[in-house]
Amino acid sequence: MYNISSAGNVSPAIAFPPVLPVRGKMPPRHSLLEPRAQLPFRADQSQSVFRITEGCIALYRLIGEGRRQIFDILGPERLISPVIMRQFQCAAVALTYTRLEESQIEPEDLQSTHDAQIQVMLQRSLSHAALLGRKRAGERVASALIDLSGQFARSRQTVRRPHATFTLYLTRNDLADWLGLTLETVSRCLNGLKRGGLIDFRSPEVITIKDQDALDLIASGMGPADDGPYSFSAARKKQGA
Repeated sequence: MYNISSAGNVSPAIAFPPVLPVRGKMPPRHSLLEPRAQLPFRADQSQSVFRITEGCIALYRLIGEGRRQIFDILGPERLISPVIMRQFQCAAVALTYTRLEESQIEPEDLQSTHDAQIQVMLQRSLSHAALLGRKRAGERVASALIDLSGQFARSRQTVRRPHATFTLYLTRNDLADWLGLTLETVSRCLNGLKRGGLIDFRSPEVITIKDQDALDLIASGMGPADDGPYSFSAARKKQGA
């Protein structure tokens, strides 16, 4: 999810999704989804747009024999709609208690709102395809943690500061389905990052990023060559710092 510029700086290939403006009034119409609930859009909501105000949604496709490919994770302020789901031919499931707020958008603004969200998702899908096709397991896991920290950090002001903490709504199986890895590989990489002092977790659901710079280097492909325990010094040494 990260690119290296000509100056050697690390920059995100998947920009954390911006809060896109929605014109019109925001009526007090909320839906609260329970964990693992599918999004229940009604026939009369075919043109509706919903903003996630709390929680986490996974977009996925079934690929046969009970297998599932998650291709995007949506956090607070992301938009979702039946139009978007049809465009990407996907299903959506809440990964925790999730609150949706239906937006009342003027008819003349509806197409531009959908187009803007589809563009964001296309950019993320392209970066995710590159991640699946070119990155090693440890790089995929590091990239995912950076993306999730950007969407779910408990304080938005601390996303890029040391010791940013966020709730990991994805299970290890969810991470495996998102990153194209096995459950064992995801667990091994997370434990390796923990042993290397880059992240910490005392429970599987709460992750603290302790060394953002080293995690950035690993995600960008400039960390250690293997997927074992990582350390800041090893990642920096490969960069030549």
